Amino acid sequence: MSDEENKDKPKIQSDNGSISLGFDNSGNIQASSINITNTIYNNALSEQQKSPDLNEIIETEYFEPETILIPEGSFWMGSDTGPSYEKRHEVNLRVYRISKYPVTNMQYAEFVSQTGRSVPSVLGWSGRKVPDGLENEPVKGVTLEDVKGYCKWLSEITKRKYDVPNEAQLEMAYQGSYGCSDIVENIYLWTCTLWGEKGSSPDSKYWYPWKKDDGRNNPNANNQIRRVVCRYQKLDDASGSKRHSRKGEFPGEAGFSGARHSFRVVMNV
Repeated sequence: MSDEENKDKPKIQSDNGSISLGFDNSGNIQASSINITNTIYNNALSEQQKSPDLNEIIETEYFEPETILIPEGSFWMGSDTGPSYEKRHEVNLRVYRISKYPVTNMQYAEFVSQTGRSVPSVLGWSGRKVPDGLENEPVKGVTLEDVKGYCKWLSEITKRKYDVPNEAQLEMAYQGSYGCSDIVENIYLWTCTLWGEKGSSPDSKYWYPWKKDDGRNNPNANNQIRRVVCRYQKLDDASGSKRHSRKGEFPGEAGFSGARHSFRVVMNV
């Protein structure tokens, strides 16, 4: 092809994700540059910013738990002085939301009312009615199946992705200064994380280091496998530190008297 034929053909140059387009001395089009990498990044950022659930504060229904945003990051989980199956290690988690407080009696009552779910006596209600003065107290005495049912209902009615937290999500929220480190004594909080078949210690495949993709956070695992439940208590000193204890419970258990099972919810965003 001759130079004369070439002069009106555009030149395309690519370098590190950029494309420059122009014509040979024709004066018809000014050369321009497009940075593809930045465009893709900025578009992705714009999409993230459009998600209302990524805002610090979000609008909720009157029955919907207040949640706080936990940013993507890492934290240390476990202990160097504890059992060998709780070895201290670093865990990385993506962004999520978690309920600021354990789900309350009144919030759970809305679920019961709309679904017709039975109310076991261990909840301490008067039939299907929450006793006066206990409306904003954590619901106590729920099984994991109750919790999963609540999360499914809440997801459907709000069009959000609510779920049972895994152990690391619960631990990261309690360790960080996110506003949900309040301590509620004498209750264990459900997680979807697997423990094993024995109550004394977790099965070896569920020892730390904690991993999110090794099957230990399967919410639909066999009900003969115990799940991790966690309790947080303030230490009796001026440090403000918290003691974290955990054990394994079968999904159908509601906890024993004085230490009934409760729960928080997470929202995947």
